[in-house]
Amino acid sequence: MEILAPAGSILALKAAVKGGANAVYLGLGEHNARIKASDFTTDNLSEWVSYAHLFGVKVYVTLNTAVKEEEFARVLDLARQAVAAGADALIVSDLGLVKALSECSDVPLHLSTQAGVQNVLDAVALKGLRIKRIILSRETPLSDIPEIKKHVEEVEIFAQGAVCVAFSGGCLLGSKMYGMSGNRGVCNQACRLTYTAKDENGRILKTGKLLSPKDLSLGQKVKELA
Repeated sequence: MEILAPAGSILALKAAVKGGANAVYLGLGEHNARIKASDFTTDNLSEWVSYAHLFGVKVYVTLNTAVKEEEFARVLDLARQAVAAGADALIVSDLGLVKALSECSDVPLHLSTQAGVQNVLDAVALKGLRIKRIILSRETPLSDIPEIKKHVEEVEIFAQGAVCVAFSGGCLLGSKMYGMSGNRGVCNQACRLTYTAKDENGRILKTGKLLSPKDLSLGQKVKELA
């Protein structure tokens, strides 16, 4: 089992290493699901990969947003620079990008939760691609995971954090409300705001965090997940 922690900043990376994480994942300020977390760049990535490796911690670089046709050259260049800096794997969601990277690099590829894999048929359909690990969507039932594991080398499961009110990788709420798409790396967590539910007559039924009432917390079920 591997404990993987997010490194949205240099401080978070150091905390994850000190806290005993086996690996961290981070983005390079563009083409990842958390663009605002931009401490790491192609200029300093090698330094921080070396720092993590010094403590035996792996570094996975995220390139897990939907990629437009005109962006492919840039994303492939970022991937090459990440590999050159010593990244242990790339986390991607665009299947076209998976295919392109498979043809030009031997770096391990992890399929992001943004790809929405949550069942056995999904895993079987991806067998022809060079994917080392599938990061399952948060909606995946625990009972389905053992069967999915039979069809892929590794699976990764989220154990802590927010639960998207939409299907993983398919949220359009922020895009609709603010023109900021989570699928393009600018999730503004519109689901975490306070909302009011009303009946057909306009009477208030409830006010609160109606779209995101709870967070995911599986710390007490790690043994089951393993």
